[in-house]
Amino acid sequence: MIQRLDEAIRDNVELCAAVCRAHGIATRQADGVWRTLSPAPAYYPDAITAESNPSSEYVASVLDEIGGVSVKDSFATLNLTAYGFDLLFRAEWIWLEPGAGNASSNLEWLTITDPADFAAWRTAHGSAESILPALMAELGITVLRGGAQGTSVGALISTMAGVVGVSNVFATGVATAEAWRELVAHIKAQWPEMPIVGYEQVPDLAAAIDAGFEPIGPLQVWLRHL
Repeated sequence: MIQRLDEAIRDNVELCAAVCRAHGIATRQADGVWRTLSPAPAYYPDAITAESNPSSEYVASVLDEIGGVSVKDSFATLNLTAYGFDLLFRAEWIWLEPGAGNASSNLEWLTITDPADFAAWRTAHGSAESILPALMAELGITVLRGGAQGTSVGALISTMAGVVGVSNVFATGVATAEAWRELVAHIKAQWPEMPIVGYEQVPDLAAAIDAGFEPIGPLQVWLRHL
């Protein structure tokens, strides 16, 4: 379980670093904490705990140093209330074992490389302004969209850490649980030898579990008082 958690966290760190690179924001990792060197884009953390041992005091000092306002507490071990932060949300890391799926997706899937298709993906997503076109050029990043007869499912896929990371899942014209099942079927067909990881919070967590994922550990996101 610890190895699974480490792999899920490492994938998320790689994804966040790629998103930051697209914005020209440098990052580094030291002493168990990944951090940006200037404030991160909206919806992305300024710091992520990559190990369970950094103290709340140390993490708060890292955020002070970079002028950051958010941190992903990957092991749900921090208490940053005394340092001017509120708990924004709790979620669960999720894991799905590798292997070809029994079901195939009913959607037609597109790996997005065209700027116009990317713009349509961001519009359908609804809150992806921090995901820039430059991210499509990142090795190990795949922007996915599937559709059929008024149904649209999208996601951002990262394969830079030896797993298939799933994030930014959205769906229109289809129930969330069905969207996750379609997405999982496609991913298993494309990357059958790699486990699938990510994190979700209620209520989407239930849809991911219904699609075959299992929770492997809690996380928290803290936001500084504004």
